[in-house]
Amino acid sequence: MKNIEQIKIIFDSEKQILINTVEGSPTADDYMLSIKSSLDKHPMKYLVWDYTKAVLSGLTNQDLKNIMHFAVSHPNTHIHVKVALILPTDLAYGLGRMFAVYGEIDNAPWKILPFRSAEEAFDWLGVPDIRKKNAESPHGRQENQEP
Repeated sequence: MKNIEQIKIIFDSEKQILINTVEGSPTADDYMLSIKSSLDKHPMKYLVWDYTKAVLSGLTNQDLKNIMHFAVSHPNTHIHVKVALILPTDLAYGLGRMFAVYGEIDNAPWKILPFRSAEEAFDWLGVPDIRKKNAESPHGRQENQEP
């Protein structure tokens, strides 16, 4: 992944939640590689993409469509996953809303909602933010993907 400075992945097998914290300027290809990796490795009920430290201005409308189509057509797509996107800036939030609409158009088997804060996202998911307790949890696991 050439344009992502770092993606921190935290997975809690007991709660079946995966959190991807993105930093840097991801490309559509970067997202597709991350999605494939996440779907191949982690059975989940909850998925969070935190873009608080990401720059999304390089993504186009067509990129969002391509990413969604890739995710929906992946053979390991999990059914009934709630996906929360944390997008604090106006531009990022707008892209998240578009991405959620493309999910509906592509008949994604999961519900995607953008949020401006982590608190709103985790409230909607109905699970605690495991990043706060990950170091103490025997079920949490953190992985780092670097370029």
